[in-house]
Amino acid sequence: MQTLYFTPDQTKRLLAISDLALIQMQHYVAIAHQTNPNMEDEVLATMLGKSEQVIKRTRLALTSAGWFLRKKHTDASGLNVAYFVGEQAVENTQGITYQTSTSKRTPEGELDII
Repeated sequence: MQTLYFTPDQTKRLLAISDLALIQMQHYVAIAHQTNPNMEDEVLATMLGKSEQVIKRTRLALTSAGWFLRKKHTDASGLNVAYFVGEQAVENTQGITYQTSTSKRTPEGELDII
């Protein structure tokens, strides 16, 4: 099966994690361009007919392998979540700090996709 988002080498490395890792990454990449995409484990578990724990375990394996990163930050505006999808995006997060001045806050509930 040919994937829409990954090179053959990337596909092979994702499959080395698990078949589900490839499916999850395809999902994350497919929705990353949306405004406020819901990348929570519960949503994907329901969509794929898997348990939330299985999805979480796969997401954590993707995080450990450098494919996916979720950073949470709480400030006066509330909880802000940034998702980094893909090896290059995760690699580029090193040294990123959150700005908490009022001019840089993300509106409450809004997600930044990098």
